Amino acid sequence: MTTLTINLPKPHDGQRQAIAESRRMNVVNCGRRFGKTTLGINRAVEPMLHGYPVGWFSPTYKMLSDVWRDARRTLRPVTRHISEQEKRIELLTGGVIDFWSLDTPDVARGRKYKRVIV
Repeated sequence: MTTLTINLPKPHDGQRQAIAESRRMNVVNCGRRFGKTTLGINRAVEPMLHGYPVGWFSPTYKMLSDVWRDARRTLRPVTRHISEQEKRIELLTGGVIDFWSLDTPDVARGRKYKRVIV
């Protein structure tokens, strides 16, 4: 059996605290340069590796593009399929991550996710 490795950045103290204190629903109030995107990708990986769907929601399409590129690069070793048009990454484990822009109301209506990151 082949072992694949995903290299995630090591969380700094503030990120470790957010992870340690996380519950079912969480709000993290942090400023610029805190590493919110890195923290979000870190939190999205676990359920995806267990085969669950994850939804990532950004306020605008422009804000979504940086996250999309970072996630594609990070998840490349375990990726089965990438849809650039749908902004969807499917993993070898069956887990997926869908990226959505909140420019339009009800954009992901009817979808079910194990974890949602806004």
